[in-house]
Amino acid sequence: MSYRVERVKVMIDRQDGVTKIGSQVPPHEIPLLLREFGGEGIEVMDLTGAFVEIEDLTEEMHRLFQKYGEGVVRGVFGHSPLPAIQKAIEQIVEKQEAINGSKNTGKSKDRASAATGV
Repeated sequence: MSYRVERVKVMIDRQDGVTKIGSQVPPHEIPLLLREFGGEGIEVMDLTGAFVEIEDLTEEMHRLFQKYGEGVVRGVFGHSPLPAIQKAIEQIVEKQEAINGSKNTGKSKDRASAATGV
């Protein structure tokens, strides 16, 4: 199953009182940023118009492990984070579809479910 997710612009306060860094992330990363920098350290701006294609949820989970650390990802999404990551991405796709009025590109074209491993 493949998901097309629009990125969100966030401003990250590096907690030195001066430096704010802009970044574009998929929305399912926002809870990880909040865990890392706290609610005061993250400002969520707006959708960017730039999309990320998530073709393999296991690969996405491992990407998140590398970027944020396995402990942080498990702390946010649970001990077995894959189902929670999938649910978060699917909810984001549904919300973005409702906002944009576009076709849901998150649905599999061959009707295979994520459980089939296809």
